[in-house]
Amino acid sequence: MLKRESFYEINEKTLGAFYEGQEKLKKLYVYPELNAIVTARPSKKVKEYLYTEYRVSGSLLRRIAVRFYATLMLNSGGLLASKRFAIKTSADKDTLIYPCNKKYRIFDFGKNTVSVTPKYGFPTGDLENEIAFRTQNHADFIPKLASFCDNGYTESIIDGYPIARAGERQAELCERAYNIWQSYIGDSIERISSYKYAQMLEDELTSLADKLVECNKDVDTAVLRSVMESVLSDLRIADCEIEIGLSHGDLQSGNIWVERETDKIYIIDWESYGKRSIFYDRAALYDGIRRKDGISRYKKERDIAHSTVIAEDIIFRVKELINLPENFGTGNFNEFLFELKGERNV
Repeated sequence: MLKRESFYEINEKTLGAFYEGQEKLKKLYVYPELNAIVTARPSKKVKEYLYTEYRVSGSLLRRIAVRFYATLMLNSGGLLASKRFAIKTSADKDTLIYPCNKKYRIFDFGKNTVSVTPKYGFPTGDLENEIAFRTQNHADFIPKLASFCDNGYTESIIDGYPIARAGERQAELCERAYNIWQSYIGDSIERISSYKYAQMLEDELTSLADKLVECNKDVDTAVLRSVMESVLSDLRIADCEIEIGLSHGDLQSGNIWVERETDKIYIIDWESYGKRSIFYDRAALYDGIRRKDGISRYKKERDIAHSTVIAEDIIFRVKELINLPENFGTGNFNEFLFELKGERNV
């Protein structure tokens, strides 16, 4: 984020809006490597949350090094922070401010709540999409909202960990989560011809390409359309049926949490929910298509599942681009697009 955007300016404006009306001026400290903003001496609960978040896999030496680094930063009294700033805020030692791609999570471990608010200058459509889903869908694995407004919400902190940090249990927990989600969406699934679905995706991309132009995004829409047409041609000639239904859209291991005491599964971050093929969420969870290089394994495959996922992922990425201000993200998108163009020999 430091490279992509004017982070510190956006940060102060976002927090200024969130804490509007507060009178007490306090210093907060930014640790970019931990993606954390805290007071000089954060509480034990804040530290434990971040230690869990950065409980990495790999060799013992790597795990020790990461834990040592996090411990050193958080116990430095702010001396090792990359930046400090003063703001009128109610934040205290139990506050953890966690910047995300398009929003902020502001934890209050004293109240056991986390508030989610959009970044300053960023569109609010994704948050509104998440709120709409979570107020209309009620299941044990969907965390309940404590309160919400047009572009933000508050919920309880999950006392647990993402399955990305589950170590040897990760495969087991992935399967549990996937089965829970598949059971929930069962009634939404319908079968349509691959030709018809290709036409639906083409129509959606046409509308999105027009929005890219309206937003002055630095994307070659002619290349975008030609790449998409190459992928959709696989669906048109397949002459088969595809199952489509409710989709999370970002069902990766960081968005599935396990409650520590009960082992209960929660699925979070519903900003990208919508209707997609049954292939997409499985690819996000098991093939890691949300990772930077995750889609690469799909590029050379030409079966119906792979081609469908690529087409849906193009649309996912275009929507992401539209929901970022200015030209944020266009470099990565163009790189992805031209790599895909080369793989498909467009």
